[in-house]
Amino acid sequence: MSTRTLSKELETWKTNARSLKENAVPTVYPARKVPLAMKQNLKDELDRLEALNIIGKVSDPTDWVNAIVMVKKKDGSVRLCIDPVDLNKAIRRPHYPIPTFEEATEDSHGISTVSKLDVRSGYWILPLTERSSF
Repeated sequence: MSTRTLSKELETWKTNARSLKENAVPTVYPARKVPLAMKQNLKDELDRLEALNIIGKVSDPTDWVNAIVMVKKKDGSVRLCIDPVDLNKAIRRPHYPIPTFEEATEDSHGISTVSKLDVRSGYWILPLTERSSF
């Protein structure tokens, strides 16, 4: 993919709006119990994600609520997970064709520089619009 093409692709990622299907019924899942020994881990991870502007505090009630599941990593830190199965079913998705390998690499002839991108937690680079965030 040429630099020009990559820049064009990244430009479309500035904000990501999602809309719900007409018949979507909001779902609120109850909070799951957090073991006392892990409460500080949860607070630390929530504070870290908030400091990175990945999450934000919500003071008003929201229509869609998913429970957090904490998974302890090998290094002792925690990963916060949710299972938004009902929300995922309710989201109206745009359809994009998946390019073949040949289509994806057709602009790469003659390139002299290649960059390796770290896509660890790459979904965080897709900011949501304010309306889609809550």
